[in-house]
Amino acid sequence: VQWIALEATTIAIAPLIIRPGVGSSRQASWRYFLFSSVGLGLVVLGFMCLGRGMEAAGHAPNFFLDQLPPVTGPWGKLGLALIILGLGTKLGLAPMYSWLPEAYDEAPPAVTALLGAVQFNCALVMLLRVVQAWRADNATLVTTELLLMGVVSMVVSTASIIATKNMKRLLAYASINHAGVIAIGLGIGKGASYGVLLYVISNAFIKAILFLTAGKIKAHYRTKDTRKIQGLIKDLPYSGAFLMVGTFALLGFPPF
Repeated sequence: VQWIALEATTIAIAPLIIRPGVGSSRQASWRYFLFSSVGLGLVVLGFMCLGRGMEAAGHAPNFFLDQLPPVTGPWGKLGLALIILGLGTKLGLAPMYSWLPEAYDEAPPAVTALLGAVQFNCALVMLLRVVQAWRADNATLVTTELLLMGVVSMVVSTASIIATKNMKRLLAYASINHAGVIAIGLGIGKGASYGVLLYVISNAFIKAILFLTAGKIKAHYRTKDTRKIQGLIKDLPYSGAFLMVGTFALLGFPPF
């Protein structure tokens, strides 16, 4: 049921990315739909492997959260690895992250906020459920895969943040960076889990505010090039204040 709901959000959001008369937004929508479909396809394949692993261990396949049998064999480990990789694609984690900067950049501001603050957390809830259910019997696999995806995502996004001058893409790469932080936190687990939940909640609000503010700034200045945006506090005092507070939050300055 969680998978069906997540697929439904993909189908619903894909046409919202398209802006009339803008060909690049159609390409971004198609890439978003393609990567999301591949990612969720990997999740389905993972569940099939988990079911096979349950049968191999002598259990009837069961995916109700309160009745999940342990899965420890090769089929179970393969299924768990595929599910984490597929959900990582929906979260914009490496290696399949290239859809995110383009989709976030081309989508209207409200749709970008929806992608970054709402759908991201929907996919994260499903990942949390999977990790909660099968981490105890597969701790090394879960920790290694999440840490690897998180670290690579942070490295890739940091290099892109330094190189880009596009304001919305800058925020998009920051989103990949923060997804990497969340993956690392989940990989570490234990006491870090509490911090991850606080981080996820604050990150959702901050991303929504920043993407909506970026849309307002772009509409006023007719550009997304950060080098051409000057006098923001004077021209758009509220947007300038929101951008400043959001930037401080992204950087982790106190009291965030």
